[in-house]
Amino acid sequence: ETLSSRYTKKYQSIACFAVLALIFATLNFNYAIWINAGHRDTSCFEIPGNEVLKTEPKQHTLHLIQCLSGNETGFIDEWEVNLKSAIVNAPLDADMHIHIIADAKASIAVNERLLAAKLSEAVWRNKLSITISNIESQKEAWMHHLGSLLPNQFDTRIGIGGYLRLFSYEVILKYIPRSEWEDLKTAVYMDTDVVVISGLNSLLSSLMNAVYARGRNEKGEVNYPLWIWGKNSGFMGMNIVDFHEFWGLLRNVLMNEAEVLGGSKDKVRSDQSFLGLVQEQYSEKVGDMP
Repeated sequence: ETLSSRYTKKYQSIACFAVLALIFATLNFNYAIWINAGHRDTSCFEIPGNEVLKTEPKQHTLHLIQCLSGNETGFIDEWEVNLKSAIVNAPLDADMHIHIIADAKASIAVNERLLAAKLSEAVWRNKLSITISNIESQKEAWMHHLGSLLPNQFDTRIGIGGYLRLFSYEVILKYIPRSEWEDLKTAVYMDTDVVVISGLNSLLSSLMNAVYARGRNEKGEVNYPLWIWGKNSGFMGMNIVDFHEFWGLLRNVLMNEAEVLGGSKDKVRSDQSFLGLVQEQYSEKVGDMP
């Protein structure tokens, strides 16, 4: 037997093993679920998941939140890079649900990009879901809420898009069944300029470690913070289920500030500023990003 024939057999064996591994992996993949929004409200259609997995235990889901306003080409290009980097690095041991909260212009642009990407034809190891919510009809009410609560402090430079994450719970809780809310207590928000460069496999466990580090409440329950961050709102964990409490805390902070200063300040503030103000007085409500 010649040396070359030995190498040939060796590589044939490797090739056969690789093919078998690919077949096995394919049997354990879920078809991607493409959830398509109309131009007014959230709606969806689904491609059924692989029947092989329906008898397996339910996996956790990593919820990713993206918020967009406007359809400027460079901005949408930036978002597309962010989305694809997250999908490429999707966790191996959890499903992933991407929530895109956008105004009318952004939702149309996003929908077009997703259709062009043909994600509905893709196959993933675990279930991948994408929900686009067109919040155009809610923008006016949210702007009014911000204006009444934060006079002279709304940051017109970033517009409503910079505050959408603070209202995301109002949108997401409407279409996620209550039985699945537990995973929403460690959802992840990321700005469109974030590029994911490594696997998200350990992100869920890292967030839960930050939660467990806080100990349990007086009832012995897991003590979830309202959000987990490193004082940068561009990437943070969010407790979507309880985040509505944020507004009451912010109102208390601003009332105290007005009493101390003799009136509201005319300082323009972003969403990050408001999160920081709440943390200063209610640090027990906030977790530290690991």
